[in-house]
Amino acid sequence: MKIYVDLVFFINFSYDFFLLITVSSLLKEWVPLKKIFLGAFLGGISIFFLFLSMNEITLFVVKIIISIFMILATFSYQNKEMFFKNIGTLYLSSFFLGGILYFFKDTFYYQKQGLLFLYQGTSPHFLLIILLGPFFLFFYRKQLKKEKRNLTLVHSLYFEALGKTFKIEGFLDTGNQLQDPFKKRSIILLYEKGFLPKIEEAILVPFETARGGGLVRCVIPKILTVDGKEMHNYLIGFLDKKIAVDGRSCLLPNQMREELE
Repeated sequence: MKIYVDLVFFINFSYDFFLLITVSSLLKEWVPLKKIFLGAFLGGISIFFLFLSMNEITLFVVKIIISIFMILATFSYQNKEMFFKNIGTLYLSSFFLGGILYFFKDTFYYQKQGLLFLYQGTSPHFLLIILLGPFFLFFYRKQLKKEKRNLTLVHSLYFEALGKTFKIEGFLDTGNQLQDPFKKRSIILLYEKGFLPKIEEAILVPFETARGGGLVRCVIPKILTVDGKEMHNYLIGFLDKKIAVDGRSCLLPNQMREELE
């Protein structure tokens, strides 16, 4: 029986590469491809432990440790919550892709000898790489470029209003042209769950959309900074319906663009 270690490593590396791309895409943690290659390489070398004399429990523990190093190499350590979210998504994605391989096994006959799977004909792992590889790479590169472009539109926002402090991220929305009709102050639109100024505390600003019109409850911020830069002549408009652009619930007005450049 011949075992081509280089081919086995390539299949294992590719499988881990797709897993890490899936984790990155699901959690929208866009990292450079070279970090994904590094994480997949660490996962790929786990195949060599199959040739060592160890029981399945020990091998399982080794794979858990390697998966932790894969996550740390790819996404780094941000905080405990994100770390466990990355690990959990990695395992769930592995179960999903493993289910696809289980489906393929009904078509492509294989035999199991020890801890290795030997195939007669074409390996379903190899077919999965050939069929899905270009799609994964194209999708990820497209999303990575989009994320890099969007990051230039994301800004850190801090303001105080109505006795409350807000520290959030806002998305510079070219479609937000809203201004109050009297003093021509541009409006930062924000959805804050459970928080809406009372009528007597708010400046009511009319707006029109393709779906109709209405009134936005706005307040004058006591302090307003964007990316640490103090801003003036802006209103904060609170919405009663949830908004989300690129995951942000705060829309900065297009008029702010020149001040931030």
